[in-house]
Amino acid sequence: MAIKTYIQKSTSGNIKAPFLLIIGVVIGLLGLLSMIGCHNKPKQVFTYKLQLNMTEKVLDTARILSFNFKSNDFKEKAGFKLVSNLTVDRQNRTINILLSTKANTPPSNAPLETAATLDSPKIGAYKLRIHFKDQILPGALTINEHSYLLNLKDNSSISTIADTLNKLPLKSIFGTLHYYSPEAAPTIDKFMASLKSLGAKKQSHYPGNYHFFTINPDGQIKQTKDKGYAYTRHFIFQYDSNRAALKALVKRFAFAHSMQLLITLRTYDGAIYNIWSFGK
Repeated sequence: MAIKTYIQKSTSGNIKAPFLLIIGVVIGLLGLLSMIGCHNKPKQVFTYKLQLNMTEKVLDTARILSFNFKSNDFKEKAGFKLVSNLTVDRQNRTINILLSTKANTPPSNAPLETAATLDSPKIGAYKLRIHFKDQILPGALTINEHSYLLNLKDNSSISTIADTLNKLPLKSIFGTLHYYSPEAAPTIDKFMASLKSLGAKKQSHYPGNYHFFTINPDGQIKQTKDKGYAYTRHFIFQYDSNRAALKALVKRFAFAHSMQLLITLRTYDGAIYNIWSFGK
């Protein structure tokens, strides 16, 4: 009886040992294959191109220059977002902009875009270095009394929309009136007259590109037709009066004439008044 029991135990042990050994070998092989797969996994390479555009806003008397980077290429951006970091080497008068991608959770269908800001830029000449896709794109930024002049060396990764941006006039308000029929003309004239009654004044400005508008050589705002609208009227005034009264005026006209007129008014310090802003 004892001999039989010993044989049963011995046989059971001999069966389990090879089985456990096989399981261990399989797990080891799976782990090795996983490591090899991770090691050989190709690195994500982004081939999208960016557009660079400068904009400006003024807080009190301090100006803030933004370098806006954007790509409309949707092929490779799922799950990623574009980020930027700007530093200034004042000793060498060099502006460094580092562009990189980070995981975007949840994934978005919005274009890849980011803005790098330069606070209180001083008049003078600067070197510009944009770090992007393991390369350094050289350029220069010259700031004078009226404008920012960007000179980015030709490359296949980043193109500039405009090389020159004029500084926004202090205490200015500007915007657009979009409409679909000439019948809106009396309403537009009434709105302009109401702005002037609040203290808005017309004056000449330095010619050139201001991003939101363009000033002609005669110092007056350029009238252009915006896409998606039958008619467009651009305007700019100097305004240093009651901001609440200005906002109330735009709100009143925006809602009273919403079927025939779309008003967008901006201030030099970044405020936007339109029919959507009043719902916030």
